[in-house]
Amino acid sequence: MTKSKLLAGLVLCALTLLGGTGALAAPPEIIAGTNREAEVIFKGNNCVVYYRRNGTRRRANNRCRQRQIQRADRSMAAFRREQGWNRNDRRHGRKVGRAIGAAIAIGIAAALAEKNKHKSRCDRVFQSCKRLHGTSHSRRFDRCMHRRSC
Repeated sequence: MTKSKLLAGLVLCALTLLGGTGALAAPPEIIAGTNREAEVIFKGNNCVVYYRRNGTRRRANNRCRQRQIQRADRSMAAFRREQGWNRNDRRHGRKVGRAIGAAIAIGIAAALAEKNKHKSRCDRVFQSCKRLHGTSHSRRFDRCMHRRSC
């Protein structure tokens, strides 16, 4: 047996004992129920990590290694983000609520400013057309307002 084959065998054994890392490790399987409780399963050694509906870890069976538990936590966090399940958590909800509230307030303020800008411009056009054509009930006045987009 050559040294490179022996070294490759040792590396493979070490990765197997450590729970695997990188491309050699099989990805965990996530099974989520309709009640948002979920479990992460590693097929290699039948490790199962259970999660409550709010995303906190409930327990892991005795076959799980520490690295697998950490990887399950990261996988579950990513899964919850992708599914949009973090929106109902208290800590996350407050931050999102404030951000949405601020965005809505900014949007409303911008819309009102644009409306007022248009309104004040049209008020000036109205006064100008009224001065030029005498009354606001004439065809000339209507054409004047129309040409100026008000």
